[in-house]
Amino acid sequence: MRHRDAVIACNPCGEASAVDEALRCALTLLVTGRACTPPACADAALRYVRDRINVPRDMSLWAARRLRQALETTASLAGPREGPALSLVNRHDQNPVPFRRAQLASAEH
Repeated sequence: MRHRDAVIACNPCGEASAVDEALRCALTLLVTGRACTPPACADAALRYVRDRINVPRDMSLWAARRLRQALETTASLAGPREGPALSLVNRHDQNPVPFRRAQLASAEH
């Protein structure tokens, strides 16, 4: 939850409200086992997040596998589109600055 806004803002694959709803659908599946259909345009956005989870930086191996599985299962309900390919030249998609800001803001409260 701490990085929710940063994850949504950094996702180039759709409108923020659709990305938010799609992530909520994936997390619902992860927590309850109940699939819910995300917005039709959210398949690429979910796969964008799935492809950028780092282990062990972001979470443990097993947690990452379960989250990736939930993201892919939910994305498959929305459609077949993939997110942007991972760059082999640079990794600007891994910019930690927005996430550091979110961490600092939550620490102030």
